[in-house]
Order: sequence, then C-alpha cells, then structure tokens
Amino acid sequence: MIDVHEIGTVIRKVRMERNIKQLELAKLIKCTPSALSKFERQELNLEQDKIDTLMDKLGIAYEDIPSILERIEEEKDITLLVFLGIESSVKQNLLLDGDYAEFNRQLTFINHPLLETYLRGKRFFKTKSFDNAAKHYQTVIDAVQDDLSTKVNLKSAAYLDLGIIAYESNEYSKMFDCYDQGIKHFNHAGERQHILYNLHYNKALSLHDSGEITEGSKTDIALEPAWQNRSKIDDFLTEIKVHQLKASLKMNSGKTREARIILQEALIIANANRSADGAYYVLVDLAKLASQKGQVALSEETYLSAIRFADKLVYARATSAYLGISRLYLSQGDVKNAKKHIVNGLKCANKHNAHKQIQARMLHGEILEADGNAYDASKQYKEAKKLAHKYGLNQYKASLYESLFRCQN
Repeated sequence: MIDVHEIGTVIRKVRMERNIKQLELAKLIKCTPSALSKFERQELNLEQDKIDTLMDKLGIAYEDIPSILERIEEEKDITLLVFLGIESSVKQNLLLDGDYAEFNRQLTFINHPLLETYLRGKRFFKTKSFDNAAKHYQTVIDAVQDDLSTKVNLKSAAYLDLGIIAYESNEYSKMFDCYDQGIKHFNHAGERQHILYNLHYNKALSLHDSGEITEGSKTDIALEPAWQNRSKIDDFLTEIKVHQLKASLKMNSGKTREARIILQEALIIANANRSADGAYYVLVDLAKLASQKGQVALSEETYLSAIRFADKLVYARATSAYLGISRLYLSQGDVKNAKKHIVNGLKCANKHNAHKQIQARMLHGEILEADGNAYDASKQYKEAKKLAHKYGLNQYKASLYESLFRCQN
C-alpha cells in the first residue's frame, strides 16, 4: 500500500524534472504554494481529489510510484557519496586555492542546493575565509531541511564550524550557543555521528580552556557522551581528541597512571590510521605527563620530538609544545632555553585564539621575572591583562593581578 506522504515526494521529483513551478500547480488545485510545499516535504496531507489532479497533470500513474521512489532513493545514495567525497577532499586541503574550477565542476554532480551551499561554506572555512563561510552556513541553518540534509546532519555540521569560527574570533558566548544548537538539532538516526561527538568535544575543550580542568567538572560532564561512545566514533581524529581531553582531566586530578593508559590508546589509534597530526598532539600530552612524573629528560625529548613533528604538518600548531617545553626549562632553572623557546611559542600563539595568547604572555612574564627583568615581565602581564579584559576571560585576572603586584615590589 502506498503511503500518501510518499506521493508528495514523487510529485516534487517529477515536477522539478519537468521544470514546473509550485505556483502553477498550487493554482491548479486552488491551494497556497506554501501548502503544496509542505505536502511535497511530507509535512501536510492534501485532499484525495487534489492529489488526483496533481497526478493527472504530471502524468503519473499510481502503479509507477514504487519505481519512481526506488529511483529517488538511488539518486540520493549517489548524491550522498558524491557529497561525502567532495567534503573529504576539501577537509584534506584538496580542491582549494587553484582548484576552484575543479571544485565547481564536481559540485555539478550534487544536484542538491543545500548540500552545495554547505560545501561552498566548508571550502571557505578551510581557506579561513570565515565571513564567507559563516554566510553560507547560516543559509544552511535557516533553510528548511529535507530528508537528505537531515540524514547527513547538515544543520549540526554547520553549527559545529560556526562554533569553531566563534572560538577563533574569541566570541565565546556565541561559540557555546552554536555547540548547544548543534547538539539540539542532531538527528541520532542519521549519518556522520562524528559531528555529534565533535560538538560534545569542542564544548568540553572550551570549558577546559575556561578553567574547568579536573574530573567531575563541567568539562568532564560535557565530554562524557563522547567518551562513553568513543568506540562508535566514525572519525579517528575525533576519537584521538576525545582520548586526549579525558587524559588531561585525569592528569589534572592526579591520576597519572590512568592518563598514561588513555594516551597510549590514543597513540595506537593515531598510528593505526597513520595520523601524524593526531600523533603530534598525543606526544605533547605524553611530554606533560612525563614532566608531572618528574621524568625531565623524557619530557624534554618528547616535547622536542613534537616540535620537529609539527613543523612538517599541515594542521598541527606547535604552540602547546613550545609553551610546554618553555615551562619545563623554567621549572629546572634553565632560563636561557626557556627564553629561546617562548619566543617561538609567542609567534605561534599570535596565530591562535586569545587563550593561547594570554597563556604565552603570562609564561613569558614568568621567564623574564626569573631572569631578573621585572620591567619587561610586567609589560607581558599587562598585554595579557588587556586581552583578558577585551574578551571577558576573567579566569586569568587574579593570577595577572598577583603577577603585576609582584613585579612592582
């Protein structure tokens, strides 16, 4: 038996193939274009006589409906494969820069305006043209989602990247709202489950940056859905990042053995997938862990390996490695090497968001203080204080006031 809702899908398909406007058919059956649109999207029923009129106008026989529906599903499957292929290419920095003509050529195989808009946004996102990316993503979010865009969780994916854009722009309230909206609109019966876990991870990471750094904290609570379902994550980089953040929470709670086991698992995942970027970030965390355990030589060599690694990678930023090894040298009284690496750390941090910039300046101030240069140290603290005030990052203020007071006395 044919579902009346499926007839709307068939009518939309044939109408579009024959280039007939909704307005023309709406006038024919004496209804509004909005009502016809809802019928086509399976959101509204029409009277049987109106359906019969539409079927006659389009030349559709009821016995042909199953074969048309089958063809629609086949075309959706092909569109989905092409979409995922183009998205994967863009994510891997292919089809960027000089490949714009090839990118446009591949989009012609999509035949789905909303998926195409999202992919254009993704390309702008990867080239860091964030304003253009945001416009395209907002178009996706504001549009009515059909079954294919819902299946691939297009709206949640757009919210994910908008949250990252807000993070990079230091718009933290907007960032959290994007992540929450992405989680809210996620279709759990759909595909690309890694989007949901990325949303949970990114929200947790941002809470971690705000000072929630131990087990049982808001960070831990936000990360829990991704951590509990880590074996189901269909994107290995997301799986690695979830392991890293969980290990960090363990480290900050004094559970170094559990942290080491989690990081070893992350490194196995990175190696199994030949992920150099994932391995880099795990190396940084292993260096931190070695430092906490007092294994200075191991920590130093691991940080240096991570720095050498980062220089060869596309995605990884060496900021964390430079700050980590600078702090390690400072803790050992080796001010000379600390000063050497913090300079590179500051350069990397300036390409990062406000959190890393503040952390780099605060550490530079500590190093200058240890070198007996309270005047220049206070300048670094003042720069950090300005950034904290500008972006409302109040968690740094108490420490900065204490540091400034120390320099002045």
